[in-house]
Amino acid sequence: MLYVAAVDKRVKAVISQAPMVDGWENFNRLIRPDFQQAMNDAFEADRLGRAAGKDVIKIPNIDKDPLKPSALPTPDCYEFFSAWEQKSKWVNEITVKSVECLRANNPSHYIHRIAPTPLLMVVATNDSVTPPDLALQAYSRALEPKELHILSGAGHFDVYSGPYFKLNADRQAEFLARTICRKERASKLV
Repeated sequence: MLYVAAVDKRVKAVISQAPMVDGWENFNRLIRPDFQQAMNDAFEADRLGRAAGKDVIKIPNIDKDPLKPSALPTPDCYEFFSAWEQKSKWVNEITVKSVECLRANNPSHYIHRIAPTPLLMVVATNDSVTPPDLALQAYSRALEPKELHILSGAGHFDVYSGPYFKLNADRQAEFLARTICRKERASKLV
């Protein structure tokens, strides 16, 4: 969403919730150092295989065993997606290309171009999936108007459900009402 808001000025307001702002850093923090060469090898094998017409390479999103490679190797990811898998048709796999694209994604390079579109960034202080320090660094480079909503003690998935969800949703609704509705009322007066 950060990238879209930076390049498409039709966007009226931006809420960036538990954002992945720097794919390279995120990848290097999520994927254990001793698994990174194997991931790089998988990226290359997948590119060569797809060019030769072979099927894409897939890996698990999660794995209970931290000694096995997966795209999201944190305990909270395992807990969240395992529960999701039980109640849906979600499949525990992701293409290697998707992981490679995540690593290359760096919307923080564009964050200063979002202005003058209002930005609300929601940061969970105990987020092990999208590290809060990376989000705060990106936020510091955003231009006004910008607002920061810190959910102290919240993990990555807490922003989507549970006690933090209402607090988060209420803050986001207030932001949208204040920024979008105010703009719409002002444009009708002109």
